[in-house]
Amino acid sequence: MAWNMLLFRVGGEGLRLMRLTRGVIVDEDSENLYIYVMLPGFRKEDIEVYTNGRIVRIEAKVPEVLKKFVRSEKIVRRIPITSTVDVDKAKSRFENGLLMVTLPKKAKGKKIAVE
Repeated sequence: MAWNMLLFRVGGEGLRLMRLTRGVIVDEDSENLYIYVMLPGFRKEDIEVYTNGRIVRIEAKVPEVLKKFVRSEKIVRRIPITSTVDVDKAKSRFENGLLMVTLPKKAKGKKIAVE
């Protein structure tokens, strides 16, 4: 079942609109891209996060206790990245059923002098 919900966040840059789709929220500020994935009932050891700089792929092995609710052996989410990020400095953390992925943005382009 696919579901969408609009969320608002108030931060240093004012009121921001975020979309919650299939348990995934993507947000960004001037320095980072943030991905939040809701995985209640999952364990940190069963979650893997991959990125190539264009897509973040999250795979989570479904625990036995949840298999009666989920038909698959694992859940996979692919999130396209629209900003240029530094994949070597990417971080993720899993707390209380919420996976948080932080991808630092690369510096903006450099002005090239015309001679």
